[in-house]
Parts: sequence; C-alpha cells; structure tokens
Amino acid sequence: MNPAPLVILGTGMAGYGLARMWRMKDKERPLILITRDAGEAYAKPMLSKALSDGKRAEDLVNATAEQQARTLRAEIRTHTEVAQIRPDQHQLILADGRELEYGQLVLANGARPIRIPLAGDAASEVLQVNWLDDYRRWRQRLEGEKRVLVIGPGLIGLEFASDLRKAGFLPVVVGPDPTPLGQLLPEVVGHFVQERLEEAGIDLRLNTVVERLDHHGEGLRAHLGNGEVLDVDVALMAVGLQPETELAQAAGLAVDRGVRVNEYLQTSAEDVYALGDVAQYPAGWMPYVAPITAGARALAATLNGQPTPMRLGPTPIQVKTGVFPLWLMPPQPGTPGEWKLSGDAQRLEARFEGEQGLQGWVLGGQAIDLRNVWMKALASHQTGV
Repeated sequence: MNPAPLVILGTGMAGYGLARMWRMKDKERPLILITRDAGEAYAKPMLSKALSDGKRAEDLVNATAEQQARTLRAEIRTHTEVAQIRPDQHQLILADGRELEYGQLVLANGARPIRIPLAGDAASEVLQVNWLDDYRRWRQRLEGEKRVLVIGPGLIGLEFASDLRKAGFLPVVVGPDPTPLGQLLPEVVGHFVQERLEEAGIDLRLNTVVERLDHHGEGLRAHLGNGEVLDVDVALMAVGLQPETELAQAAGLAVDRGVRVNEYLQTSAEDVYALGDVAQYPAGWMPYVAPITAGARALAATLNGQPTPMRLGPTPIQVKTGVFPLWLMPPQPGTPGEWKLSGDAQRLEARFEGEQGLQGWVLGGQAIDLRNVWMKALASHQTGV
C-alpha cells in the first residue's frame, strides 16, 4: 500500500520552494500540489518591476505546471478549489465534492490584496496586481495610457509607482501616511525618500485618501479626502495583503492575522503545517522572501522525519523602487535611540543608534551596495564582537 501523499496547497514561491527541497530528501513518496490557477512557476516579487524591464507575463514564467510536475515527480492539480479541510480525518474535500486523503498537509496558499471600498461609478475598474494573470491584465490596461493613480504609499505601491515611472508613465501616489513607507521608515527618513521619489517624477499626495472614482471623458477622475481632484487614465490599488485563512479557520485551526504556527511551522492541527504569506510565525507575520526560503528548508527536513525549527536571523528588507532603490533593517520595536542620516540625490545612509550602538539602518540609491558591510556592523554591535 502506498503511503498517504504529502499535499501542498499553493504553487507560489512557498509551495514550489518547499516541494523542491522536500523532493531532494524523499524521492519516492507521492506528492500532490493543488492550485487555483495554472500553476506556472515564477518569481512573484518580479511583478512590481517587470513593466520597466519590458517583460510580458510569459517572460516571467520559469516553468509550466506540466514541467514542474515532471521535475518534482508530482501530481499538480491546476484550477482546483479546496472546499474544506478535515484535520481529524486527514482529508480534503474539493469544490467538486471529491475527497482527497493526505498524510501531511501544508498550507502555502498565500495572501490576497486588501481592497478598500470606494464610491463612484468607476470604483470597480481599480486594478490590483498580485498574481501572474493580474499582471497580464495590468499590461493590457496600460497600453496607450499615461497617467496612473496608485492607491497606497507602502512598499508595494511605491514599487509599482517606481516601475511605472521608469517605464515612462506619470504615477501619482495617494495615501493617508505623512511620509512614504510609513510602516517601515521613520518620518525623518521618509521625508528624505519622498524628496528623492518626487525628484524622479513620482507625484506623492499624502495625508489624504481617495474617496471616489468616476468615469470622466475617456479617463477617470479621483476625488480625494482633502478636496483635490485628479484626472488619470488607470488606477491601481496596493494597500496591503490579507492572508488566505478562511479554509484554516473553518477547519478549527488557530488563526490570528495568519494561520498560527510554531517554530516547526506546525499549525494547531496534527500533520497540518503552514508556510509563506498565509502563515503567522512566532515572530509575527512576515510576507517576505527570506522567511519563505528559511521556512521551506526547515519544513522539508521536518516532513522527512527530522524535526527542524525555522531559524531566521536579522534579514534586511529590499524595496524595489528602481528610481531610488532601498534596503532597510528596522530596529526592534521599542528600542530606544535616534536616527542619524546623511545623503544627497544619489545616496542615503541612515543609522539608528541606541544604547548598544548601531541597532538598525536604511540605505538608498548608490549606497545600497554597502548593505553587507552594514549587516556585519549591525551583527558586531549586537554580539559585542
């Protein structure tokens, strides 16, 4: 009798990354991956810089589902919905009513874009880009247009705005924050970054929100909370992500912002694990590449009978704003200290100095090449070496 398969929900970076590492350790056991889409393998972080690189959606695909199935010696079920997880029975119920037994289950089904409701007869035309099919629609909608409204001055919003500007578009970014990247940068650094972005041609309208979007002639008209009116051709919303926790919650798994896991990435249910943007780790929700890579490596070992905790050291965050790229290493929340920065139109170096010396940093522009030096400096301060 064949052992029950390892089943992975999701074929993004987390799902395929885990499958690849796991298959290197186990050559024989059945492996099934389930996905809502076509199962194409691609690097999702590239979606926010592909336009200025001249990339079509097809250019981003590294392998089709069929190619991945052969490489991983796996069954990949594309365009398939899971309706229910039954942890006590080690069973999935698919949307078509079929049942699927699993030995171990990994939730790697990611997160979806948050959509803020807007008034106006064009509100439904606001685009969001989170998957490859979204990017296909995005490129098609931009053809022949120039002025683009970007709702959201956070990491993803600014990456898309920078990509648009480098591709020759005129982006205007709107959001309630007093400075860009308000969740990641202190205000003093945010003001400096704002100046660099505006010098590059990105129009930032902060301390306000888009309240209404209407059709206006052949374009769109956005009404802001501060009374301003903007005429644009295309609108994009990038205000954050919401982990896809509904299946897990309905199955009785512990859920907070994401599906809660321990250091071994196990959920509150036996033989059910979570990885990637859907997971909430002991250190919190971390929708970045480094936790996916570290988690996949550890979980591949754990699923093969070698319990291995996920270990993630200090990891800088890359912001792919090509007009003024950034790397940052925020200090731990609540750390006392102050920011000291220097820079000009080409570079930024900002240090967070605490009682124990360097506790965080931000590098921008030409200074990003110093990130490894600054990581070593931060490590030496933290260890006292």
